[in-house]
Amino acid sequence: MEEYFKKRIDILEKKTNDKSFDTLPKAARKRQRKKLRSLVIQRNQWLKKTSAAAHSNDSTNNFSNESQKNISTNISSSTTGKRQLKGKVVKSQTTATRKKVDESTDESESDEDEEEQEEEEEKEKEENGFIGFLPQTKENQKYYYQRYRLFSKFDEGIILDEESWYSVTPEKIANHIAERLRSNIVFDAFGGAGGNTIALANTCNIVIHNDIDPIKTHMAKHNSLVYSHTQENTNIEFINCDFMAFSESYFGTRSTLPPIPLDHHCDCIFLSPPWGGPEYLQKEHFYIGTMPIDGFDIFRQALKISPNVAYFLPRNTHIDDIRKLSKIYKDLGYYPYDCEVEENYLNESIKSITIYFGNLINRAESS
Repeated sequence: MEEYFKKRIDILEKKTNDKSFDTLPKAARKRQRKKLRSLVIQRNQWLKKTSAAAHSNDSTNNFSNESQKNISTNISSSTTGKRQLKGKVVKSQTTATRKKVDESTDESESDEDEEEQEEEEEKEKEENGFIGFLPQTKENQKYYYQRYRLFSKFDEGIILDEESWYSVTPEKIANHIAERLRSNIVFDAFGGAGGNTIALANTCNIVIHNDIDPIKTHMAKHNSLVYSHTQENTNIEFINCDFMAFSESYFGTRSTLPPIPLDHHCDCIFLSPPWGGPEYLQKEHFYIGTMPIDGFDIFRQALKISPNVAYFLPRNTHIDDIRKLSKIYKDLGYYPYDCEVEENYLNESIKSITIYFGNLINRAESS
């Protein structure tokens, strides 16, 4: 996570130090400066929490010494006076008042006064505390207001990056899927920030969490701590590699990947690959082949690990693509080659679908 902060802060500092920055409108310059200050405060708060957690609770450390530099093992937060405003952390309404600027004061002096006032406000927010990582883009604000649907323990220290805000499976849906996948060993192929992995850990003996992004793996490790997993008491194993290569390595065709932590075989596999962003909601139909990684290729690779597959897809997935998945299953020699399509609802509104193959069909009543 330290690299995440450093990269974003460096980008913003370059923008504000560039000569062209002074030619921007006043409002644009103000937004850039506020964004930079907010990010620095978030980084400082994170470092402070990380340091405190390392000294006060060594037993909850689930990471290597190098990982400790990147992520906190126990980010805590106050539960009073929280609200969200334009992607910035706001703990309680500030009592500071903006300084009055004389009409004769020029624009540069006005900017300095406003910035000084904003720094005081940001300092007060910093002293009040810090709640995880909040959306930095306007498009992701709506997901913040649904944060308790994503993680019921969000206020206890859940951390998400921008992509995870619209990628995490709502907790109730994740719990339902986990119940249907109840087994010995399950593989979460695109684990992300850990929503499904945490749910699967409640119903399966061993959960393998995989993600190609090391930052997301760090977030998933931390988020599992929020849900009472520790190094001494956890059934989750985290790995970092390309799933498309991992499935081949399961058969020994690759030798450069990390050791596979499966002693025998995987009972079932859960697929929730990137859909390409929330833009799919604006389309009448979603096509599996248009994912950042071809969804049909993902399915073929998954079958090399286990014939029991649960495929998490957008609610508007085209029916012809679902039929094609069944045909692939049949052509590869698996039986029965039919599938079960389950619609996932929250508050009487369909959010997504899950397609079950193999022994996962009809293992539990659909909700």
